[in-house]
Amino acid sequence: MKVKWTDAQQNAISATGISLLVSAAAGSGKTATLTEKIIRALTNNRTDADKEKRSSLSRMLIVTFTRASAADVRAKISKALTKAIANNPTDTHLYNQMVLLGSADISTIDSFCMKPVRENFADCSLPASFRIADDAELAPIRERVLKNLVDEFFIKYSAEKGDGLFDVLTENDFADLFDALSDAKSDSHFTSTVLKLYSSLLNYPEGIEILRSEARDLYNAAENRNIFLCAHGKALLTFLSDFVASALPFFTNAVSVLKNDDKGTNLYLPMFANDFETVSSLDRFITEGRPYSDFAALFSAYDSIKLKSYSNAPQNISSLKEPRTIYTKTLKEFRDDFFSTPEEELYSDIYRTARMCEVLYNFLSSYDKALSKEKRERGVVDFTDNKRMLYSLLYD
Repeated sequence: MKVKWTDAQQNAISATGISLLVSAAAGSGKTATLTEKIIRALTNNRTDADKEKRSSLSRMLIVTFTRASAADVRAKISKALTKAIANNPTDTHLYNQMVLLGSADISTIDSFCMKPVRENFADCSLPASFRIADDAELAPIRERVLKNLVDEFFIKYSAEKGDGLFDVLTENDFADLFDALSDAKSDSHFTSTVLKLYSSLLNYPEGIEILRSEARDLYNAAENRNIFLCAHGKALLTFLSDFVASALPFFTNAVSVLKNDDKGTNLYLPMFANDFETVSSLDRFITEGRPYSDFAALFSAYDSIKLKSYSNAPQNISSLKEPRTIYTKTLKEFRDDFFSTPEEELYSDIYRTARMCEVLYNFLSSYDKALSKEKRERGVVDFTDNKRMLYSLLYD
């Protein structure tokens, strides 16, 4: 039975000579559309011009999410080629594609990335017989390696005042980190949190080096008493700038409108003028690069004044109320969420966070080395190792 393609699917199948992104919900036929597009590119032979434009599997990379999908695509291509050969027994191109199908790059992304790693196993310090281990095999190894390091790091970061338990925990930066990442019920929360963070960091090219970079930025911000030097402070400045870009034109216009209405001048103008002054000062502070203390003082002094009743207000004035409510609420949120902490406490917290990032980096570096050694001795890798080794092969 011939498949009836939707207009969107037909457009995707027939489009040529362009880069094409197909986005659709799960189960909507993306893989079937992809497969049909491949088959037509390989078998189109209605005219001599079509034959000249036919593609080859040797020039295709076909990636799916699952092994089952990859096998299904390969089977459908094989079936289509078999049918095309039966209809055109003298077409050598079709025979060549059938031969190439066995070695064609049709796989999951993980399998594709594993191919260059296997071809260059020695450069990756792997035995030729290495294999991919699943999570069920690696989970107990990860936990054992990590728990062994926990005891080691408690001793490593102790103040060396004695051998007692409280001597080990006193002024211990690793103990601070452990407490921050644990809960009161069980120490296992530390293990699960660290393993999850480690796995997440390895999805980035920089890996756990992100922690060391973050620590440097935070130390710099704390030592120079300038929160806006670190990534979090820069993000905060961006939020403030975006807010001002929207709020300042609104309050400028509102003040102008109210000045032209006698009743609005008496009932609304003082409140809007107060808001306008705060937003204008905020704009100036951002431009001038003012310190945290100035922003904190500005927000601390701000309080939105409740609007008085203005019955039968004209539409251009009544329409000002709702946006003002949103903007004044945002100003209060900035004050309460970002600028309510005393300056000394803020920079003390930033320094402590920098130290925790540094200790966590040291811990995960040791964990990474110990885990890698254990896996090498067993001749196994996981898919995360696969991505890291491929990145190393490509860029080192």
